[in-house]
Amino acid sequence: MKISELIAEIAMCIPAVSSGKVFIANDVKPGFEVDTEGTYLKAIVRRLLETAVLHSSGSPIKIWAKQFHNLTVLHFKYKDDRPEVELQKMVAHLEPFAERMGGCLYLTSHLPNDISIAFTFLTSLKNISGSPYSQMLALPENQKRLSA
Repeated sequence: MKISELIAEIAMCIPAVSSGKVFIANDVKPGFEVDTEGTYLKAIVRRLLETAVLHSSGSPIKIWAKQFHNLTVLHFKYKDDRPEVELQKMVAHLEPFAERMGGCLYLTSHLPNDISIAFTFLTSLKNISGSPYSQMLALPENQKRLSA
């Protein structure tokens, strides 16, 4: 799955983005791909993007990604004037989904209103059957991977 295309696809479904009221700087390289659980990835990216658009007060939202071996870090940075405790609740709500992908969410605040959310997850769920993650990442029978 190409991350840049996923972000663009989700962004265009958000009215404030498609109408030009909010600008998203999608700095994820076009060829940046992952082979992971698409359902969870889409749900988390959609929620993070919708939240950023809703609370960014029209300021730009910057998104970029990096890969370290089998770990992907997807960053969202924007301005948000809500109290940090509200942002922590949103992150806590998404955390179980990130954990199913072998990842987590980190929220940091910089200066007044500058928010960074880092979503980390395993780049590939292939070849993990013998790893300690295999049981933790096992999908229930009714939620098989989309690419399978």
